Amino acid sequence: MNIQGIDHFTIRAANLETSAAFYQRVLGLSDGPRPAFRFAGKWLYAGGRPVLHLVAAAADGAELEAYLGGRAAISGSGRVDHIALRGQNLMDMQMRLLSLGQDFHERVVPEQGEHQLFIDDPDGVRIELIFPYSPDNQMAGEQLPQLDIQH
Repeated sequence: MNIQGIDHFTIRAANLETSAAFYQRVLGLSDGPRPAFRFAGKWLYAGGRPVLHLVAAAADGAELEAYLGGRAAISGSGRVDHIALRGQNLMDMQMRLLSLGQDFHERVVPEQGEHQLFIDDPDGVRIELIFPYSPDNQMAGEQLPQLDIQH
């Protein structure tokens, strides 16, 4: 288990354009590439990396809920959907979570080069752990549906 740092955070924005403009104007983040998910959103970058994922709170319910796992958005800090940490040694983390009896869900996103694990903290905050994708990676937790990314 080698957590390297925070990767990104995701906010469900009541108004996608207004929120994006705020983060660009106030924090100096820049708009950048985003996978062609089937729901509205924007990825904002700092230092060449996507650090803020904005999703439209009013986006198509089914696609967004499939991606975020059926979590309802509320107001204020409740709009922060999850915190993502980048790590190494996927199998070590999977074995650690299993040995602790910690429930977790997994998804692979080969287009992004990612194998994702999702856990919830005691207060229900979703934590996403991102590891390098490899076709040799094994699933040890409950598998989430594959994302339907437009090409």
